[in-house]
Amino acid sequence: MAESSYPFEKDSPDGGRTAVTQNDWQSMASMWSGDRINMRLTSTNLVPEAMPFYARVSDVNTITVQPGEAFVGGFYYKLDAASAVRIDSNLSKDKSRVDLLVLRADLAKGSVNLTIRRGAESTSPKIPKPARQPGGEWELPLYVIRVPKGGGGNPVAEPVHPYMSGDDAASVAPAQSVAYHQPQGTFIRCLDPKGQYEAFNGSDGYTVTRDLGATKTYTPLILNTRVSTAGKLQARGRWRWIAPNMIWYSVDIANNTAIDFWNNAQDDCISFTLPMPFHGDIGQVLSGQMTNGGYDAGMPNFVDLRGYTWGGNRTNVARILYQNPKYLHEGLDYLRVFPRDSYILFSGVYETQGLK
Repeated sequence: MAESSYPFEKDSPDGGRTAVTQNDWQSMASMWSGDRINMRLTSTNLVPEAMPFYARVSDVNTITVQPGEAFVGGFYYKLDAASAVRIDSNLSKDKSRVDLLVLRADLAKGSVNLTIRRGAESTSPKIPKPARQPGGEWELPLYVIRVPKGGGGNPVAEPVHPYMSGDDAASVAPAQSVAYHQPQGTFIRCLDPKGQYEAFNGSDGYTVTRDLGATKTYTPLILNTRVSTAGKLQARGRWRWIAPNMIWYSVDIANNTAIDFWNNAQDDCISFTLPMPFHGDIGQVLSGQMTNGGYDAGMPNFVDLRGYTWGGNRTNVARILYQNPKYLHEGLDYLRVFPRDSYILFSGVYETQGLK
């Protein structure tokens, strides 16, 4: 077995070397970062004409590319003045072509240069694949260039190059506090054993993106009953962040008492609570069921339920509705009773305002 390692202060009989070839360098440096344009995007710097490598079509055969810096296949590249790149004419009368404007690291030449990977004329032209050969040619795509048929009309340049992203950060303090000091585009993973989660510091502010680890628990409440349900119900709830401002939840509330809990007024609807408030800008509908094996309180044994929140409701309270059991044409009614020896289940996904 041959072992090699580098760079060290001196050569070693165990495979350590001082000298680093350009192939060695590429193998090492490409592990530090993928191909990227040297610019971090924020909400204040997205003016296309001011961004690195901005390309402007000058005529049917020329694209002018503005200065920029990049990391390509493990090598640094800098263009410090505008550069004109030639596009081959497409003289085909019935076939278009798609080229690729790239930064090409050519290890045989020992340089990175701005160039065109030419496509083939076709009635359905394909975007050329960039070269990805360690030790040979390695290309970072900048623009897809659509070259019209017949040699007429200017080509169209479509940007496809990737930019630097914010470095991920880990924290024990609440991620919201850490995010304030991080650049836009940063993901923060809070690794506090009491609550592990991931958050994102974006152009529209801070948001939790997902929970990591165990599902959270909470105790849901039944509201708007004539007799208080406090301490009388077996209520269990589970929830977790699954995406920005999106919560998965599951609720199981059992009435194991001998009491039928009726609503406290004719126009009040029995409701339940969720772990976080609704978004509030728009209404949402939730799905649930009630099992009532004894047909108590005049209710069916198995009831399809709907949770309902209206636009403007920014609380964590959802009203419960069900199909009128006597007349189908009456549609949904407010739930007015939670019968004895029955239980209510709700589960699903809803949108919240998140944490600001």
